[in-house]
Amino acid sequence: MSWAELSIAVAGTVSHPEKLYIETSDGRYCGGAYHNGWVTASVRELGVAYHIANDDTPPEITPLSRGRWNADKTIRYKIADSGSGLKSFKGYVDGCFVLFERLDKSNVVVCNLECTPVRRTGKRHEIKFEVVDNRNNTAVVKDNILY
Repeated sequence: MSWAELSIAVAGTVSHPEKLYIETSDGRYCGGAYHNGWVTASVRELGVAYHIANDDTPPEITPLSRGRWNADKTIRYKIADSGSGLKSFKGYVDGCFVLFERLDKSNVVVCNLECTPVRRTGKRHEIKFEVVDNRNNTAVVKDNILY
């Protein structure tokens, strides 16, 4: 099955057209771009209803190990987006990028501190964790851990 281009006209004026996208009637994100009053996306399912949706809400980040590291030396966050879905996430400890991995079949992401350049000093380390959704809404959590 190959892809087809689908365009849906936008009724009225739009203040933030970059936040519009096409989704299926059951809420699956199809993407899309706004141009001259239309949102266009590539789709490949027949018999499915499509409509325009708007996402101007940032993703949600829930710290699961606030202010401390877990016994298994990990930092955990639960991430979710009720609109267009998650595009990316990244984390930093003391300004240095550290790898966060998503647990299988879960909205939980984990950073194993033993697999990072961060060394245990018994002092506070600054964490910055950022999540971006498919319409570039961004959520950031800053925290400190004693490690």
